[in-house]
Amino acid sequence: MLASHKEISKVSVYTFDGNGPTKQNGVTINRYSAPSIFSFEILNTYAYFKLRSRLDDDGVDILHSYNMRLHPVVGHLSNKLSIPSVASLNSYAFIPYRDINIPVNNLLEIYKTMSKKTAGPILRNRMRNIDSFIAISSTVANIYYDEMFPNQNIETIPNMYEPDMFESITEDNSTVNNTMDEVFDILYVGSLRETKGVEYLVKAATHLPTSYQISIAGGGKNKPNLQQLSKELNVDEQVTFFGRVPHKDIKKLYAQADLFVHPGIWPEPFGRTILEAMQYRLPVVATNIGGPAEVIPHEECLCNPEDEVALARTIKRVLSNSTNYGKKNHIYVQQTYSPDVVIPKILDVYKSISSSD
Repeated sequence: MLASHKEISKVSVYTFDGNGPTKQNGVTINRYSAPSIFSFEILNTYAYFKLRSRLDDDGVDILHSYNMRLHPVVGHLSNKLSIPSVASLNSYAFIPYRDINIPVNNLLEIYKTMSKKTAGPILRNRMRNIDSFIAISSTVANIYYDEMFPNQNIETIPNMYEPDMFESITEDNSTVNNTMDEVFDILYVGSLRETKGVEYLVKAATHLPTSYQISIAGGGKNKPNLQQLSKELNVDEQVTFFGRVPHKDIKKLYAQADLFVHPGIWPEPFGRTILEAMQYRLPVVATNIGGPAEVIPHEECLCNPEDEVALARTIKRVLSNSTNYGKKNHIYVQQTYSPDVVIPKILDVYKSISSSD
């Protein structure tokens, strides 16, 4: 989207997920293989030697780091080469989850906790060389203000929806209110990590009529536990697990759905699947925590996290007026999250760091 904008002469992409250059929509993607031994310290050191001379040769005017794990090297190169820089805050890569009251215990969390006390301060210091940060929600901005960057410039600019994903949607083939039908299809799309709160959606089925069928699309190590939970609660005929669904096929699930649910229990940075559901004119129910709650324009479509009774009650209430919510969501997402709205905000950040330089 940036490359097609008249104010951008060229976009070069550098990633660490392959080997050799490729092209996508006319944009060159310079792919480098990543180190086999992963750590933020090793990755950033490796990236420095790959990018140092390349940025000079390509005549880069602005650096925009999107992969948070590479923010330290971008900050370092920005300072060393006097190139204005901006970085997107779209995850909590350098913040141990326990610091923001998220109950996660895995190897990455152990590493982040250890790194915070060892090389972490050096990496964070390099990140402070970045001229401006873009947070994808005010939730993310506030957490980074509190935990890492109390004196940095952080702009809140949301993710944009993907225009091509549902380019064939029309009023005729979009989802319509099915309140007169016998069966309602309630959809969740996303990973099945514990923080996503899918267990509460499964539990909510016990408080919903059997005509409310729940479709869960996504994979993860928590899937067997959720399937076992649905059997123990005797809702396994009401809840269907599709597993991982290819991106190209996901639109079929949206087209069949009557309502979309995002039952997260942590301050998730954003909620891209919510935008997708809104594009498909679906009413959306979500919990009032994190970035997803900021995307929902109707307060009555939100409920408290980790409360299956409130979740079921909200689902029934929203479904009773699903056509109205669906149409309003479609208009709202077009007005707020389209590339025509988001891209100019990013360009304004580019202009501000260029002029200040």
